[in-house]
Amino acid sequence: MKKKILKYTLGVALACVLSAGYIWQAGHDKAIAGIVDVPKNVNFTEKYIREHQGKFAVEVPEVHELANILVAISTIGQQDSNMVDMTTPYYREVMAHFSPYKNHPVMDVVNKHITEVFDNDSYWYYYAMKMNACAYVFDKKGNIKNEASFRKWVLIIRTTPSKPILH
Repeated sequence: MKKKILKYTLGVALACVLSAGYIWQAGHDKAIAGIVDVPKNVNFTEKYIREHQGKFAVEVPEVHELANILVAISTIGQQDSNMVDMTTPYYREVMAHFSPYKNHPVMDVVNKHITEVFDNDSYWYYYAMKMNACAYVFDKKGNIKNEASFRKWVLIIRTTPSKPILH
C-alpha cells in the first residue's frame, strides 16, 4: 500500500513540476514537458488586468468544489482518506447536505472510474477530474460551461520530439 501511495505522490508531484515547463532529468534520460497544440491557456482582458494588478485573491472555483464533493460522496471517496479528509467539520457538513445525491446518475460515472481504495488509476481519475473542473464555471442558469479564464489542463511528456510517453 505504501508503495502505491508513494508512486502516486511522486507521479502527481512530477506532473505538477513538468506541467510548469521544467525539464526532469534522471541519470542520462531527459523528459521535457510542455503544453502542445493548445491555444493560449490564460486569457485575461486588459480591464481585468487593470482591476487586479497588484492584488491577490484565494478562491475555490465552484465546479472544482463540486468535483471534490462528488468524490466525497462516492463509494470509494467515503473510504479513502487520501482522497477525502473525513476528519473535518466541513466534511460532515458536506456529507449531511449532499449524501441524498449519492444515487444521482453522475455518481455512476464517478464510481465507474474511482474503483478502489489507495489505487493509482482511481487517483489519476480523481486528479484529472478535479483539475479539469477548474476550467469550468456555472452560468446564470446553473449550467456548467467551459468559460473560465483558462482551459483544461493538458500534460504531454515526450522523451524525443516524435515519441510521446504520456498523454
